[in-house]
Amino acid sequence: MGHGKKEIGSTVFSASNTGTWFGCGYKTPMELFEQYNGKPREEPSEEAKKSMAFGTFFEDSVARWYAEKNGVKLRRCGETAYWSDDMPYFICHPDRLVIGKDAEGQRIALEIKCVAPFAEGWGPEGTEEIPDVYYFQVQSYYACNVPCDLVKVVCMRGNRIYIYDILRDDDVVAEIRRRVAKAYEDFSAGIAPEPQSFEEASRFYSSRVNKDAEGVGANDEILGLYDRLIKIHYEEGKLKAEEDSIKKSMVTALDEAPAFLSTEDGKVKRIAWWTSVSRTSLDTDALQKDHPEINLEDYKRVSQSNTFRISYPRESK
Repeated sequence: MGHGKKEIGSTVFSASNTGTWFGCGYKTPMELFEQYNGKPREEPSEEAKKSMAFGTFFEDSVARWYAEKNGVKLRRCGETAYWSDDMPYFICHPDRLVIGKDAEGQRIALEIKCVAPFAEGWGPEGTEEIPDVYYFQVQSYYACNVPCDLVKVVCMRGNRIYIYDILRDDDVVAEIRRRVAKAYEDFSAGIAPEPQSFEEASRFYSSRVNKDAEGVGANDEILGLYDRLIKIHYEEGKLKAEEDSIKKSMVTALDEAPAFLSTEDGKVKRIAWWTSVSRTSLDTDALQKDHPEINLEDYKRVSQSNTFRISYPRESK
C-alpha cells in the first residue's frame, strides 16, 4: 500500500474523478485527458466556489459531531494520500480516519459531504443509497487500499446529519481499477477519449488540423451521417422561419406596449416583453479624432483558429 503526500498533478488520477469513467463525474473524459496532458486547470465557477466554501466551512463541525456522538477520536488526513502499490497513479484522500477500531473490530474511514437540504440521490439513512458519483468515489477508498474495513458517508443535509454505510463491492472495485488502468494506458500513449459534444470535439481537434494535408475520402458511414445532417439542417431552417414568423406577429400585436400580460391561477405574469440591453464598445472614430497621434493599426491583434464547416446542397435531399 502506498501512503504519503502526493499532489494531484498531470500524471495522477484522483478518486474524486472516478465517476467520470462511469458517466456520472463532474468532468468529462476529454477534460481529464487535457488536464493529464498539461492543460492548466480552469478556475471553478462562482457557484462551484460557493459550494466548495460551504462544504469546507461545515466539514470540521460534522467531523466533531460524529466523534462526540460515537465517542471516538478522528485523524485528519490532510494532504496524505493512499494508493495501491501497483497503481501509484491513482490516489485517494480520505476526509477522516477513526483512530483504533469500533466494537465490531472494524477500521472506519469517513467521507464527509455537506449538501443542499433537498439534494437528490440520497436514500434512507443507513443504506448505500447515495448519488452514483459519490458511490464510485467511496469504492475508490477500497481500490486505493485506504486502511479501512468500512467507509461511512456522513452527510449534512439542512439541519440534519445522515450516516450511510458503504460496504466494499469487489466487483465494483475491480471495474474501477480496470477502467482507471485503461485510462492511464491510453492517456500515457496520447490516445484521446471520445468527445462528449461537438463543442468539445471542435475545441480539441481544431488546433490539430494540418491545412497542408489532403482531405480524406468520405466512407459510407460519413455519407450516411451527412445525409442525416442535411435533413436536420433544412428541418431546422423551416422551424427557424416559423419561429421568426410567430415572433414577428407577437411584436406587431404588441405595438408600443412594453409587455404581454397573462393571468394564471389568479396571478398576473409577463409572457413576452421588451428588455434593454447595454453594450460597451470602443469608439475608434472618437479616439482617432481626440488622439490623432495614435495609430490604431498598431493596436490591432489578429488571431486565427480553425472552424468546422458543412457544405449543404441548395435543396434538401
